Formats: sequence, C-alpha cells, structure tokens
Amino acid sequence: MESSYATIIAQYLESVADWRRRRALEESWEPRHGQAAARLDQLVAFVRSLPDDDDRFAVIGKLNRDGELLIPGPILANAVARFGFYADDVSDDALLTRMAELAIEDRGQAGIDPLRDLPF
Repeated sequence: MESSYATIIAQYLESVADWRRRRALEESWEPRHGQAAARLDQLVAFVRSLPDDDDRFAVIGKLNRDGELLIPGPILANAVARFGFYADDVSDDALLTRMAELAIEDRGQAGIDPLRDLPF
C-alpha cells in the first residue's frame, strides 16, 4: 500500500530532525542544533495532525515524491534543514505553506545551471 503524501513528508521531516540531533551530539557547543530538532519535531506533529487531503501535501508530494520517499530539491532541502536553527516565530502552518512554495520554486529552477550567476 502506498503511503500518503502527509506520511512521507512527516518521515522526511523526522529524518532531518534526527540529523539535527546527531549534529547536536557532534557539536555540543552549538545549542541551535537541538533547538532545530525540537522545532522539526513540533512541525512533524502538526503535519500528522492535518487531514491527508491538505492541498500543501499534494503540492510538496507531487513535486518531490520518489516511491516511498520525499526527495526535495535543493531549495526546499536547504530551507527545511534550517527550520528552527535561527530565531524565528513562524507558525507550523506558515512553515508548511513555505515548504509548498519552495517545492514549486525548486521545480521552476530545474534544468537551470546553479553556477550561472557566479562572477567567474
């Protein structure tokens, strides 16, 4: 049985939170890793609380699903990795909306050379 978009998104967020926890152990002097992991855990709980038919899940999932995994583009992946690392008061709802926006932005960047704007 195929997992829902909500499930694979939550699993991806959990994997990023786990990565942040590992970073917290490696860099014990940097408390923001633990803060980011906790923030991502909060976002996972929010995602799991929403109905599976939330439109944002479909946007993120359709653009980033690979089988039973979410494989985000570089813009979305970079943003998710930073959720909670820097001080912000962004709601879970706003973060999920931002994820959908960034998934669309990643799609628009597909096939564009990321080095094109470098000055050399």
